[in-house]
Amino acid sequence: VTRISWDEHTAKRLNSKTLRALKRRAGHVYDADRPLEIVEIDVLRPDFHVCAEDGTILGSPVIYIAIDVATGMVIGIWAYLQAPVVEPLMDFCSRAFFPKAPRKDGTQVPWGCPEKVLSDQGAEFFGAFWAAAGVQLGFAIVIAEGEAGWKKPRIERFNGEIQERYLWRI
Repeated sequence: VTRISWDEHTAKRLNSKTLRALKRRAGHVYDADRPLEIVEIDVLRPDFHVCAEDGTILGSPVIYIAIDVATGMVIGIWAYLQAPVVEPLMDFCSRAFFPKAPRKDGTQVPWGCPEKVLSDQGAEFFGAFWAAAGVQLGFAIVIAEGEAGWKKPRIERFNGEIQERYLWRI
């Protein structure tokens, strides 16, 4: 996998003065050199409800998404009709990070648990249970400061693309 750094990619589109000013304001953007070094994880809460055939509102979906920073690959995307709490988060992590069954040819899927998981300060990501789960599952938890969407640019952009391209059509 050939990966260019955030600076190199941005420098191609901006002049050096603007790039310097942006870097001074933006601070540190997490980057990785190898797969599963850092995984960005976030929750997407679409603005619609899922209804049964008889019109009963079942709830609003919550979509968990994980993207590998080094490769830009979506590791997992899963929707739940449950509030964004610990249970769906742990179910999502088990589905995204750990393979369930061997392939048809008998080989095991070559994927695994990340070294670090970068998340925001959402209630489901900011607590003792999530910290303990990270220790048990074997990854370090990195929390982005405050309302800093730019700390997780890949996942925030992906969430925006999902909202713009697909969810507005429902």
